[in-house]
Amino acid sequence: MKILVVDDEALTREGIISSIDWRELNIQEILRADDGVQGLHIAKKHRPDIILSDVRMPRMDGLDMAKKIYDFLPEASIIFMSGYSDREYLKTAIKLHAVSYVKKPINILEIKDALVQAIKNNEQQKRTKRSEEIHTLEKSSRLALQITLSPEQREQIKFKEIESLNLGIKQDTLFATIIIKCHCPISDMDDEKIKGIHHQLDLYLKQWHLKQINVTKYDQYFIYHIFGNLGYNQKQLMQIGGFLKIKLEPTTDFFMAIGDVVSDIEKVYQSYHSAVFLLQSSFFHEHNSILTASPANLKFTPVFTDPTSSFEDSLLSKNKKRILEATKRVYLSFSSHSTLLPSYIKDCYYKLFMMIQNTYKNLYLHLSEPSVNDSILEDVEKCHNLMELNQLLEEKIEQFLNTIEDGSPQNPTILAIKEFIRNNYSSENLSVKDISEHVYMSSSYVCTLFKNETGSTLNQYITDFRIEKAKQLLTDPNFKITDISSKVGYADGNYFGKIFKKQVGLSPSKYREKMLI
Repeated sequence: MKILVVDDEALTREGIISSIDWRELNIQEILRADDGVQGLHIAKKHRPDIILSDVRMPRMDGLDMAKKIYDFLPEASIIFMSGYSDREYLKTAIKLHAVSYVKKPINILEIKDALVQAIKNNEQQKRTKRSEEIHTLEKSSRLALQITLSPEQREQIKFKEIESLNLGIKQDTLFATIIIKCHCPISDMDDEKIKGIHHQLDLYLKQWHLKQINVTKYDQYFIYHIFGNLGYNQKQLMQIGGFLKIKLEPTTDFFMAIGDVVSDIEKVYQSYHSAVFLLQSSFFHEHNSILTASPANLKFTPVFTDPTSSFEDSLLSKNKKRILEATKRVYLSFSSHSTLLPSYIKDCYYKLFMMIQNTYKNLYLHLSEPSVNDSILEDVEKCHNLMELNQLLEEKIEQFLNTIEDGSPQNPTILAIKEFIRNNYSSENLSVKDISEHVYMSSSYVCTLFKNETGSTLNQYITDFRIEKAKQLLTDPNFKITDISSKVGYADGNYFGKIFKKQVGLSPSKYREKMLI
């Protein structure tokens, strides 16, 4: 809490300051001024909670100073001091809602009592203000959500309730909706930082005499309704979008869509739905893009041809140039068809990844990723846009090409053994006997062959495979460690923990803690 002491007599001012135990009153900062002009300047700069001021001072007296301070600091508590028993001054002080009026010569105990009362008054005002702000925020959020619905879906908008929010909304007020789709849950973000962004947006909008109300939806979307009575254009909306982009980029990746401008609060749902429509094409844009209905976003769409049909043939050719050209065609084909559903495109890319896996088998190549089926499906689902999907495909193609260049074909029996392990590692009963029966060989011959071909024993490979899969699952906090143990073929959780620590050097819980930091 801050206090400003204003008195043109230095002895009086400093005497008061040195005579009171400010820490006892929970006042951390003491400001000084020697007249009303300086007091007004300091109050504007530092915004004190309490002002203890003399009445009669040169240049500007305490009453004139107080009137001006109340214009920008209405919640401040003011205590006047005066050596003049003037009723008119007292009347003015009461009109200004001064907490107390202390007569000179100064009685420290009397000032201290006045300060205690001022502190109580200030805290009560802050509580009241916070309560009013929370109530207003809840009402404006309800309104922000309500006007996203069409008239058939919602109750009739009550203008009396809107007037109580003091937003200046009229029948012909212009509105535009901005929707921001965040890649991480809003509940995971710093709440104070988000409040700060809302406040900074309010200040930014003032330059165009605009305001905003906002609401969050499904823990993923920020919805801002920008409105004003003087009109605004697309350029200003893009600047507002750019401002929000700068503020949000350090916190999360996102897509932003700016809806059409509409006149009348009853039609805001049209702007909202135009923004929703734009967001549906976000899959084809880079992270943190701002989407608008401008001509720049309207492209000629050629006839769609499925690019996956000849992809496997290019892989089997083992021709690097042909494979890279096929990969490029896939991206260009999908990127030029923004009307396709993201789910359909993800399915197509998953098919491509399965083609790569099948080609490894058909060419008897060593498959470097033992759990490709499961991990690829998870990786595909995590992709937010086409660029991420294509980057994932390019990585797999690069691995495939490196395998062709660096590795000779692998023994078909070893491939069959590894595939059997990949499909059955979750079974606690998986054994060398099962594997040998699968490849129609004796257990002793299978163990010798596997050791000679890979440099690892069969049991060690199974253990390594299971632990690698466990490491993947531990990065997902939704899985309990006991569940992970059984998923990778260990019925005994304690035994799993010992094996994991021996292999990795950390217990499963410590490994998870390290990976989720």
